[in-house]
Amino acid sequence: MKKTNNILAAFAKILILLTFYFNTQGQTNCRDTTVHKTKSVTSVVVTQVPYDSTYRLCDTVRTPSIVKAHYMNSISGWFQSANNQDAIIKWLLSNGDNRVYIYSVDGYIGSSSWDKWIVRFNDSCSVHNIETYFVWSNAATVTGKFSTFQKAQLRPSAKFDGLMNEGEPYNNTISYTAWWTFSRTVCNYAKANNIPSGVYVGWHDQRSSDSIAVLYDFINLHIYIQPDKMGNSVFEYNYSKSRCAMFASSCVTMSRPFINITTIFSDETAFAYNYYVGNKGDWTAPYTAYVNGFNATQTGATALIKQKIKPIGYTTFTSSYSLKIKPASGLSTSLVARMMNQPKVRKRVTADGLGTPIVISEIDSTIYKQTVVE
Repeated sequence: MKKTNNILAAFAKILILLTFYFNTQGQTNCRDTTVHKTKSVTSVVVTQVPYDSTYRLCDTVRTPSIVKAHYMNSISGWFQSANNQDAIIKWLLSNGDNRVYIYSVDGYIGSSSWDKWIVRFNDSCSVHNIETYFVWSNAATVTGKFSTFQKAQLRPSAKFDGLMNEGEPYNNTISYTAWWTFSRTVCNYAKANNIPSGVYVGWHDQRSSDSIAVLYDFINLHIYIQPDKMGNSVFEYNYSKSRCAMFASSCVTMSRPFINITTIFSDETAFAYNYYVGNKGDWTAPYTAYVNGFNATQTGATALIKQKIKPIGYTTFTSSYSLKIKPASGLSTSLVARMMNQPKVRKRVTADGLGTPIVISEIDSTIYKQTVVE
C-alpha cells in the first residue's frame, strides 16, 4: 500500500509540473469551424460564410514580446474570398505578425455583403493571436457604423481589437481643430468600450503632440527613409529624434508617465522597397536597428526620452508591396500585381471643426509630405 501511495504521489507531482509547464507556455484558444451566423448591421438578414479549415484549429496564445504589424491595403481584391483570406493569414503567421491595421475597411463596414467577411477575417485572425485594428479618418464612422458592427457581434473574436487614426493635419487634409475634435470623440469612445486607440504620427507639432499624450494609448511613428539608410541604427533614431523629444516634453507637460510607440517603415518603391528585397522580407531588422540606435549610450535618446518614450514594436506599410517582396502561397501573382498597380490613395477629410459639413474624398498619396530630413 505504501508503495502504491508513493507511486500515486509521484504521478500527482508530474501532473502538477506538466500543468505548470503548459500554463507558462500560454493559453490554448480554440474555436469551431462551423458556419457562424451573424446579424447584418444594415438589415435583419442573416448572412453566412464558410470558415477556414485549412490550418490548425487550436493555437497557443502568447503575449507577444513586441508588436509585429502590417498595414493591409488594397483589400478589395482578396478580402471577399475564403481561400484568399486563409492565404493572407498564413502569410501573416509566416512573418510572425501579431497585428494588422486594415486600411479602407471604413469604406466597406456596414455593408451586408462585406460585414460577413469582416467577421470571418476577425475571427480567423483572433484564433491565431493576430489583432485586427480598424483604420479610421472620420469620427462619425467610428461612433456610427463601427460601433453598430461591434455591438452586433456575439463573439469577442468577431470584433475589432483596436482603432487607428489616419488623420494628418500637418498635410492640410484636416484642420487641427477638427483633428482634435475627432480625436477626442474617438478616444472617449475607445475608453468607454475598453479598446486601445493609436494614432499615426508623421510630422505633428507641439500642440497636437500634447493632445496625443492626453488622448491616445500609443503612437505609430513614421520612419519613411531610403534603402541605403535602412538598418543604420544612428540614422533611423535620428530621423525620429526631434519628434521623440517633442512627445517626451508633452508627457511632462500633460503629466503622463510615458507613452508607447511602434515604428512604421514603408516598403513602397519610393522608400525602402529595394532594402526589403535585398534582405528577403526581414520585417523585424529595421526595428532592431532602431532600438539599438534609441538605446545607444552616446548617440541615442536622452535620459528624459528613454523615461517617457517606450518602443514596443513595429509596423510595415504596406501589404501590397510586402506581398510582392515575399509572396503568399495561394495568392495569384496577377492579383498581387493588381494590388501594387492600384493608385495609392488616402482619405482627405475636409473639416474645420466649426460645424461645416464634412467632405471626404480620396487623393493621390504622393502629395503627402512623407520625408523630412532631420
